[in-house]
Amino acid sequence: MPLQRELVEGNEAIAEAAIKANCRFFFGYPITPQTEILEYMAKRLPQVGGFFMQAESEIAAISMVQGVACTGARVMTATSSPGISLMQEGISCLASMQLPCVIVNVTRASPGLGRIPPDLDIKPYRDEHDSAVLKSMQQVVRRELAARRRQ
Repeated sequence: MPLQRELVEGNEAIAEAAIKANCRFFFGYPITPQTEILEYMAKRLPQVGGFFMQAESEIAAISMVQGVACTGARVMTATSSPGISLMQEGISCLASMQLPCVIVNVTRASPGLGRIPPDLDIKPYRDEHDSAVLKSMQQVVRRELAARRRQ
């Protein structure tokens, strides 16, 4: 059977790749430009037996991610650069407890928090914490699907 190609937006590709990697929990707070991920997961997760909740803040979203990650289930959140700043304490806790989760930072195309161009990728940090600065949507999808194979 030949591969089927479909043109989709990047946020939709990220969300669908997470579902194909058996992510069944999503917690997030709407903030542009990642709101499409939240909307897509709200629609798709119930169709595959998953659970979606819109949190009251980024801090609440990362705390919910922590709770589900403690159970070993596949969990995800998405935000934009200012939201990553608000999530830092929760991200630190997740890292110190070595809990697996997916945190997507959809950055804005302007100077601001969280914007790391590929030439400033901090390799020692990335290697230690299994994070990456990815240069294309295809890299994002491949990385999400590779995470599925590792578990």
